[in-house]
Amino acid sequence: AKLAGAGWQAEGVELVASAAAEAQRQGYSVHIGTLKTAELSADTYDAAFAWMVIEHLRDPRSELREFHRILKHEGQLAFSVPNVSCWEPVVFRSNWYVWEVPRHLQYFGPRSLRKLLAESGFDDVQIVHQRNILNVIGSLGIALRRLRPKSRLAERLIDCPNRLSMWWQLLLVPAAIFLAMIRQGGRLTVIARCNKPPANPLAQTEKQPSESA
Repeated sequence: AKLAGAGWQAEGVELVASAAAEAQRQGYSVHIGTLKTAELSADTYDAAFAWMVIEHLRDPRSELREFHRILKHEGQLAFSVPNVSCWEPVVFRSNWYVWEVPRHLQYFGPRSLRKLLAESGFDDVQIVHQRNILNVIGSLGIALRRLRPKSRLAERLIDCPNRLSMWWQLLLVPAAIFLAMIRQGGRLTVIARCNKPPANPLAQTEKQPSESA
């Protein structure tokens, strides 16, 4: 909705049929299935977004190559993933909030992301450490629940990342900013450029309508 409101010609891909149907009822073009079963056209899109998706995929390299196929020359791919290379899993160990097997099948840090993206045909990779401390709160809850299985506070802390009030978010902002500054944020936002020759070099000088997937 935000992309369409900003003037983009937007399409979506959604596994859950009911969610896709709701978007379709609101007038949006949403394909039911996976990126591959959607069979999107090659060299078509200026940008693609996958927020908290890549860690759930069995074969992220194959999916990134599919993004590469559908993006235009110098198209942008943006996505977010948990950061396994930060301090959180070292300190919380098995209590880390993001160990969500089997929902999370992959774990990445900045180095492994750069390698994977390069192998998938992307370059000019920008990695931003999010100013986000929600993993820490959830991890504290899991640790407390192991010590006190019937603790109501533990359950509240575990559920907190999904229901954190604005006041608590404001209170935690300084710590979140500090962790991002020292490149130890628990979540990463990644932006990469599709590195391939233009499909039609002569057409690159002409203005084209923006599209995103």
